[in-house]
Amino acid sequence: MKMIKSSKSLFSYSRQWQLISFLILGLLIFSLNSIMEVNYFIKHYLLILEIQTGIVCLYFISLKLKTFKHKNSNFIRK
Repeated sequence: MKMIKSSKSLFSYSRQWQLISFLILGLLIFSLNSIMEVNYFIKHYLLILEIQTGIVCLYFISLKLKTFKHKNSNFIRK
């Protein structure tokens, strides 16, 4: 029973960091687009590109961190 409880708390902790990372990404994109003084069509096109690249980068960073954490936990157990 304790194993299920700890994994559930770890899942919620992981979700909180995921939410925080997406909030930081959104804030960064918003601030960059607020500063720019360009045509609306270009601004919206850049917004779509920034969001897509940001989500893909966050995905690969989180994937890399999960594998890094998994390798470290196996190292500590041995």
